[in-house]
Amino acid sequence: VLLDVRTPYEFENGTIKGAVNIPVDELRNRLNELDSSKIIYVFCQIGLRGYIACRILQSAGFNALNLSGGYRLYH
Repeated sequence: VLLDVRTPYEFENGTIKGAVNIPVDELRNRLNELDSSKIIYVFCQIGLRGYIACRILQSAGFNALNLSGGYRLYH
């Protein structure tokens, strides 16, 4: 699962194909939208929000990995 934790505005201006958008500020309240049986690849713009989101997900029992460098590096 590709998880874009940027704002909806950032998401609308470009993302990785197939990514789901759950902003990091909403993540704790929306964990039920994610499948805990799958690996979740998290990204933001450059990496900080992705790191925070990974920590949130991991503490909730998810197998989450941060895409180092974020969307900026991918793009």
